[in-house]
Amino acid sequence: MTIDTYAKPDDQDHELVEHLIAYKAPTSDEVIASFETIREVFKAAGHIVVDRVPRTPDRTVALRSIHRACMDSIAALACNQEDP
Repeated sequence: MTIDTYAKPDDQDHELVEHLIAYKAPTSDEVIASFETIREVFKAAGHIVVDRVPRTPDRTVALRSIHRACMDSIAALACNQEDP
């Protein structure tokens, strides 16, 4: 399906969905390095939680929150990088 399947001629929200969900390859080595740095920082935070917080539902929420923050950070970078 494409945007034309759903969109009314003046509905910009469908264009936003297409933009946000589309794959966005890194456009530079700097962006790739930023992705890697972001992942490493959140990975370290996750390991600290695993090491210091008892295995409980709250720890699961904390780890999921770290995962979500990591993914949202990468998505924010990917969606706002400069076009080549």
